[in-house]
Amino acid sequence: MSAIDLDDFASFNFDYTLAGNVRDPFPKFARAREETPVLREANPFDPDGPPNFQVYRHADVTRLFKDNATFSSSNLRDTMGPAMGEHIILGMDEPEHRRHRRWSAPPSASGRWPGGRRPSCGRWWTG
Repeated sequence: MSAIDLDDFASFNFDYTLAGNVRDPFPKFARAREETPVLREANPFDPDGPPNFQVYRHADVTRLFKDNATFSSSNLRDTMGPAMGEHIILGMDEPEHRRHRRWSAPPSASGRWPGGRRPSCGRWWTG
């Protein structure tokens, strides 16, 4: 087996965060919502590939998630699929995404607890 040349991964060394490594990122997020609610950036993995977008307002994010025809997740399947497999949940649009999420998410994520009762964690915290 040959050694991995870490220089091959140089393109992965970029900052995913808007605020960087700070204790209180919220003022920068508030400023982004006001000044650049949708930020278009070059694709860090493929400069000729589709651009990346950062969306900072709740109403805009909600619209994105509800409109698969305009805002598809299929580009994630196209770019991440070769490494992670064709059927990654992040690259699925509705209704396929919802079907897989319901299958894979724990009951707590949807409020569907066995027997209709949510278990109490109090005994673990109090000993």
